Amino acid sequence: MSRLTALIELYLSMGRRWSVAAALLAALCCGAACDGRWSGSGEVVLQPKLRANLHETNTFCADLCPVDEIVDGTDRYTRAPQSSWGLDQDIGLDYYNWSAMLPSRLWQATAVRVAGQQRLDGHQTWVVDGRMPDGQPFRVWLRQDNGYAVRLTSSPNAKTPYLDVQIDASDFDRGISISPPPRHALDPLYWGTQHNREHPFPLGGGSVTVHLTIYNCHGGSELYDSLDSGFFVVIPFTYTAGAKPLAVDPGVWLIYDTFGHPYQPQSAGTGRWLVAQTVPPGESRSGAMCFFLPWNQNRFALVGDLPGGLVTSFVGGVLLPDSSGQASPAGG
Repeated sequence: MSRLTALIELYLSMGRRWSVAAALLAALCCGAACDGRWSGSGEVVLQPKLRANLHETNTFCADLCPVDEIVDGTDRYTRAPQSSWGLDQDIGLDYYNWSAMLPSRLWQATAVRVAGQQRLDGHQTWVVDGRMPDGQPFRVWLRQDNGYAVRLTSSPNAKTPYLDVQIDASDFDRGISISPPPRHALDPLYWGTQHNREHPFPLGGGSVTVHLTIYNCHGGSELYDSLDSGFFVVIPFTYTAGAKPLAVDPGVWLIYDTFGHPYQPQSAGTGRWLVAQTVPPGESRSGAMCFFLPWNQNRFALVGDLPGGLVTSFVGGVLLPDSSGQASPAGG
């Protein structure tokens, strides 16, 4: 056991630039009517912080549901083919099946015992059995010459009857560099600080509230509510001043589609539209902006270039017109 402890300590100390070309395999099952298997490959770096660049597929989908994934600390970026990058934040290591092979996770194993020795991929290894802190059993192969883990398997048990994992690692310490996607490659919803609709956002000692998107700008007889090429939406705002006057500038707001194409506000006849003005201290002013959006999309982001930085808000869930240009309750 002391030999195993020394190996794990060596594994930890050599993780400064741990990079792998890893093959991941897992069977994911959600009952008798559901069976799928995902696999992937990529690279992982431990220092100066955890980063990974992976490509994954899943046999549950006819097209294998290919997904690119970049891990940057607790940020997880994902992208399907021909799409922009999405972002999930505050993602812990437990989310990733392959994290079981990382030195920090391996060090937390319990009930560890050496099951034997085996030559694997040209290297003599110790075969070690153990359990993760959540009780999941695993077997890991540690190279005897440097302590690196070159394979890890975890089989189904009573707690995880759906999980069957095999991870293979190679090409250690290649000095690779992994970076998060540049801002222009992200879905615009992730360009700045996300703002929840119907919740005030601090602005200049006061606040601005973006309300739920409304289908139909009611632009009058010269502007139809929907056309073959798109549809109109209204986004209402409320500006509330604090102890000082609050300036309202509609020009800071634009809508972008998921690929970063901007949509300018539209003139829509008479209405309670948002105009440039100054809100007196302690008072509020409301107004709306009208946008024309393509009807074959339903995922947009409102982006505000405010003094404190970019603010974004999801624009979606609005009624889409059907192919005849009429509003469809089903959003078709």
